[in-house]
Amino acid sequence: MLANLAINEDAREHIGQYESSIPTLLTVLGPDNVDTCKCSLNCLKLLATGHTDLKAKIVKLDGITRLHDFLVLTTDSALADAGLRLLAELTKNDTDNSKILAEGGGFDLIRHAMATYVESPFIQASCCGVLRNLPPGSQLDQALADFYS
Repeated sequence: MLANLAINEDAREHIGQYESSIPTLLTVLGPDNVDTCKCSLNCLKLLATGHTDLKAKIVKLDGITRLHDFLVLTTDSALADAGLRLLAELTKNDTDNSKILAEGGGFDLIRHAMATYVESPFIQASCCGVLRNLPPGSQLDQALADFYS
């Protein structure tokens, strides 16, 4: 229900104002209920899009680390894609968030996702969306080399 409500700009404002909404959405990340988890990821992405304060709230609640850990374990392509799109949004135009992900194993995560879902153009595109936001350096160069080899 929250994911559907979050489509509306005014509803996003209200959802983001509730102290428990983002922590609750983060707690359902897990393999137990694919549909609930996917809706939570989509809702979090909608909340983060264009709202730096809500993006900061997600990150402050350890959202990047939780997403990373979740993505390492998930074997569902729809969940992986939704999680990667959320990571791309959280790191978009935010060097601090990009550094958090990079230092927490973001490049390895992207390499793993690209190798695991090599036949999925959607996940490959989502991975590229995250890579675009990560700080340049040897890890990025290696990730791109792995992708193009």
